[in-house]
Amino acid sequence: MKWLIVEDALKDRKGHWAEYVETFRVGLSGLGDEVTILADHNAEEFITEGIQAKPLLPASIWHRMSDESSRMRRYGRVPYHAWKTIQVMKRWLRTNPAPEVIFVPTVLVHHLLAWYWLIRFGIVPPESRVLLFFPNMPLQLSDDGHAVWTGGPTTKLLGLLFAALKPFVHTKRVIVGVETYPMQTALGQLTGLSVTYLPHPVRSATIESATLDRPITLACYGAARLEKGSNILQLAVAGFLAEERDIAARFVIQWIDDFQDQNGQLVQPRTDLEESGKVEFIRRYFRDGEYAKQLSETDVIMLPYQRHAYNVRVSRVVIEAMIQGLPVIATNQTTMSDQLEEFGAGITFCDGSLDELVSGIKKAVSSFSELRAQAIARQEKAQRHFSVSNFRSLLRKHIEVH
Repeated sequence: MKWLIVEDALKDRKGHWAEYVETFRVGLSGLGDEVTILADHNAEEFITEGIQAKPLLPASIWHRMSDESSRMRRYGRVPYHAWKTIQVMKRWLRTNPAPEVIFVPTVLVHHLLAWYWLIRFGIVPPESRVLLFFPNMPLQLSDDGHAVWTGGPTTKLLGLLFAALKPFVHTKRVIVGVETYPMQTALGQLTGLSVTYLPHPVRSATIESATLDRPITLACYGAARLEKGSNILQLAVAGFLAEERDIAARFVIQWIDDFQDQNGQLVQPRTDLEESGKVEFIRRYFRDGEYAKQLSETDVIMLPYQRHAYNVRVSRVVIEAMIQGLPVIATNQTTMSDQLEEFGAGITFCDGSLDELVSGIKKAVSSFSELRAQAIARQEKAQRHFSVSNFRSLLRKHIEVH
């Protein structure tokens, strides 16, 4: 197959886009496919050389989402970014051989408007399938399975665009893809479209089994944010250390930027934790190969993410943990806890419960050997499911079923 991957969020090391797209490039090439990648026109050398991406696309929308611009300016970016995307893609598609699959991994309303126009007015070659992927959407799925839209005018525009794309989805010229079953359910309910589940691929890497002749390392990787429960995680680690002063455990928390809590207060790494000698804060993005090394020295992953933010969207970190056979502490009734039931092992706690999170940390340390054995027992299943090969196979099956 011939793939064109179009991702303007490919700019630097922020987020998981670099690892995600590189996973596809390596995996698809290994399966004999041809892969071309388009990235932000200001992409760093890390992207253009390391991932072999062509820097042609308009400036990344994701990198500007938190720049505190006025509402009207943010709204104005939707048609502007769409128009710039249309111009770039029109030139590319008219001067290069038609790909079999055009894959847009992170679709926001800005991109959906552009791709609707490109498809509707015949710029996309008729032999190309467009896979529009939605890892996150302004929606919620209630406990009884009822989906609702959240947000304002741009959400209404999303609904109109989905409706307009219905005939193209029906003929499978457009595939609406998501990476969790709850998102598949919710988006299907709200749009009436056929929504396809495709797993979030992560490359497998062999790491040594943990030995117990060193402190057990519990870690949380990725940017610290309120929705990731970074504030409650600090409190839980402090509570654990206060109660278990002599236990052989250490903590690693990646904390690139400070953030505001629900009351508008700035949340920073706690001085008492930094000075404890048992907590390491990583205040930067990982360099090439550093994350894999860090995982090889980690025993338990901590993901106290808020339920409302992760009851339909995926966490790449939990998948990385499962395919490495690492136990996970995660919030219950989230996609992470759902995936752990089938593909991993760990401990879940009630969203926002400090006491339960402290207890979960204690149990992860005291029962580490058993948890690790359970995680390893499901490791191969996780590796098969969250693979590029499975993603590709499920996509082909969807296309070929009439």
